[in-house]
Amino acid sequence: MQLNETVVMNPPAKPAPTPAAVRRPSRPRLRGRLWRWRPGVPLLPVFRSALVRPQTVADLRGATVDSVIAAAERHYVWVWDVGTGGRRSLRFWSEELLDPEGTAGLCLSQVLERLLPRPAARGGRDLLRNQRVVDLLRVHRGVMAELRDELECVEHQGEVYVSRRTLEQFLRRRWLAKPAS
Repeated sequence: MQLNETVVMNPPAKPAPTPAAVRRPSRPRLRGRLWRWRPGVPLLPVFRSALVRPQTVADLRGATVDSVIAAAERHYVWVWDVGTGGRRSLRFWSEELLDPEGTAGLCLSQVLERLLPRPAARGGRDLLRNQRVVDLLRVHRGVMAELRDELECVEHQGEVYVSRRTLEQFLRRRWLAKPAS
C-alpha cells in the first residue's frame, strides 16, 4: 500500500432497533428534589412535607395530568392554585398523597404548620429566602417575580426574602377547598 492510496473500511453495523414490546419500562418522570427513585423500591419522600405538581400526582397514581386536574377539587382536600395572570397552576400536598387517612382530619392551620418551615428569625421576623419559596411552591423564578407584590417580598443585605406570615396568608387565599361556613 502506498501513501497516496485511500483505504475505505466498512463502518460497523448498527444494532437492530429493539421492538417496543421488548424495551425496558421507562422510569417515572418525577421532577424536582422531592422524590428518590430506584427500581423495585417505592417512591420515598425526601422532604417531610412539600407541594407537588399535577405531573407528579399523575405519575404516582398512574393517571393522566388532565384527569388529575379535573379531579383536583373533588378527590383532594389540600390543593392550592399558585398560578398568575389567569393561568391555573395547581399544587398538591405530598402528605395527602402518601397518607390520605392521616391527613383527613387536619385543619388548614395544622397543614400550614407542617408545610411551612420555621426559619431562623432574621431581624426579629420569620423570613424565608426567595429560593426556598420557589422550591416550596414549585414555581419558576419568572412566576415568582410575578408573585413578588402579592407575597410582599423584602430585600435585606442583597437577598430577597418572604415573610412566613405573608406566605401563610397567600396559601390561605389560594387554597381551593374553602371551609364550610
